[in-house]
Amino acid sequence: MPATRLNCTEVVVVKEEPPEEPPSPSSYEYVEPCGLEPECIMKEETQDLQVDLDREIEEVTNAWVQEPFLCVRCGFTSNNLKSLAEHNKQHNGFTPYSCAVCGFQTTRFWHIKNHFEIDEETIVSSTGALSLKQVPEKMVVIGAGVIGLELGSVWGLLGSKVTAVEYMTSIGGVGIDAEVSKNFQKILAKQGMEFKLGTKVTGAERKGNTILVNVENAKDPSKKEQLEANVLLVCVGRRPYTTNLGLEQLGIERDEKGRVPVNSRFQTVVPNIYAIGDCIHGPMLAHKAEDEGVVCVEGIKGGPVHIDYNCVPSVIYTHPEVAWVGKSEEDLKRDNITYKIGKFPFVANIGTSIWKILFK
Repeated sequence: MPATRLNCTEVVVVKEEPPEEPPSPSSYEYVEPCGLEPECIMKEETQDLQVDLDREIEEVTNAWVQEPFLCVRCGFTSNNLKSLAEHNKQHNGFTPYSCAVCGFQTTRFWHIKNHFEIDEETIVSSTGALSLKQVPEKMVVIGAGVIGLELGSVWGLLGSKVTAVEYMTSIGGVGIDAEVSKNFQKILAKQGMEFKLGTKVTGAERKGNTILVNVENAKDPSKKEQLEANVLLVCVGRRPYTTNLGLEQLGIERDEKGRVPVNSRFQTVVPNIYAIGDCIHGPMLAHKAEDEGVVCVEGIKGGPVHIDYNCVPSVIYTHPEVAWVGKSEEDLKRDNITYKIGKFPFVANIGTSIWKILFK
């Protein structure tokens, strides 16, 4: 069963009886992590199409999935977050032996002059974007990376006029192939999404029911513009959510970005505490966290621990979806690697989409 990570706050490996010493690898049974995937229920009323996610968010936020020898606690952001110090206590009659933590929160905009607070109502993160009560007439998305494009395209398809502001000169975030990104932008533009590339946000202010977003050209600050929106969606990245976990009391330090240092087996400085996913070094991807979780548990069992991150895919869940795995053409050029290109255009059915393969 594939695992879908939703800001996983803790993974606890437990035994039926508290061991006096760390048990041998043979005493563990491997249980594949269970996944939770909230369904988006669409309900149609007289004229307007509305999205009702209250029940789904509540179910996922309060979910507790337990299997023999493995407990997985999932939640949105900081909801129901438990301290690692509580791992000395029993969970439903089981005593933890090893645990792993992961989670992230939205990066704030403290670096701009007129910064603004996210209230999750009109100025929202990806969490608030799932709880909007109605489709906004106009939406400005700060950041045309994975999250910004996914949520921006959803609200755009529901009828909102969406404008994405991106500091970089291409969309899709780091790692996406330039040619794929260009074709991807054409598709989203045909769907109605507008882009302000090479543009940075300098501030935002409320004026009645409207949010005025001030932007300027990244290379020429004299070129300024003001965008209007009913909802401002902030998708400028994520940072590890590792505060208030009791790490300091356990002797686990964090780096300058809030990440938890681990060794090649995902072990922290406390031997029976492991960290995976968004709270350690590397991209904050569900696919990465899933592979790390599987390999981490296999390592606890005594198996080999190795991940080739070039084989971990990246996916943007838009319509159509965009996915890539391995090095991009730009990566190969930078590394002076000789390569050939194979392409298959999908002109016959979906227009500008392509399938692109790079090989030796």
